[in-house]
Amino acid sequence: MNLIFLGTPQFVCPILEALHQEFNVVAVITQPDKPIGRKQILTAPPVKIKAEELKIPVLQPEKISDILNPKTPNNLRGLNIPTPDFLVTAAYGQYLPTKILKLPKTDALNIHPSLLPQYRGATPMQSALLSGSPTTGVSIIRMVKAMDAGPVFAKRVLDIDPEWKYPDLEKAAANIGTELMIEVIKKYDSITPIHQDARDASHCEKISKKDGEINFSKETAKQIHNKLRAFTPWPGTYTWLNKQKLSLLEFTPKSELQTPNSPGTIFQQENETHIACKTGSIIITSLQLAGKKPTDIKSFLNGQSTFSGTNLPS
Repeated sequence: MNLIFLGTPQFVCPILEALHQEFNVVAVITQPDKPIGRKQILTAPPVKIKAEELKIPVLQPEKISDILNPKTPNNLRGLNIPTPDFLVTAAYGQYLPTKILKLPKTDALNIHPSLLPQYRGATPMQSALLSGSPTTGVSIIRMVKAMDAGPVFAKRVLDIDPEWKYPDLEKAAANIGTELMIEVIKKYDSITPIHQDARDASHCEKISKKDGEINFSKETAKQIHNKLRAFTPWPGTYTWLNKQKLSLLEFTPKSELQTPNSPGTIFQQENETHIACKTGSIIITSLQLAGKKPTDIKSFLNGQSTFSGTNLPS
């Protein structure tokens, strides 16, 4: 069984590795190397690094359609590989036109980390965490022209631990997605995919840096904690202290706490540092002021004696 795998971030590397063990992955397609960090060092995507470790040929087209153009360096013909039975995608990062979806002999399949048609779009796992949902899931679908709208070959529910942050959910979803994809490919001929009901569809949008900013007067302690869970490690959750960005790295919600303090007020209670929210408060454990290293709240207070009593923007 010959496969072409399309994916980019770190969390899909175990998926690629497992598929490589089960099938013949003849090529990997991933995003081009990009400059990363303050020094803008040109860096390969994690899937490229993993594919090279596994000695699988890699293509990094600027546009996915380039893989069918023999005049570009990133074309399949130059690899001299067999026509794939399946395309398998997982967080690739580019829209696939119809001519790419028709490339495999059998089908083009995608691992989508939600129970479709719920959370179609770019950020299904972050959206599940933001909503505070106790469950989400993984679906294996046929790729079609419309985003995440193809028929479903398999689904599995995933329970979300209330303390999980995005990397935890990402890892769990990748494990389930790997198992489901292998199962679907092996049993493909005996599975009848089920069409999605568009009337039940919900959609999620891309995340921006601005989304991590906290509004203490509009968001409850639980909502702010869900932002921490969804936006770790990026874009993080943050506010402003004397016009400097203040990232709140670790905190716990105290949803039931009733306080006379206005939202955004920093106060002490039972030797803990709270910030009042729309309802309840959050108890700060660690934080980071722009240009400084992350620190625990006790050390931070030693250097910021006027922190308690401050009113943060809301």
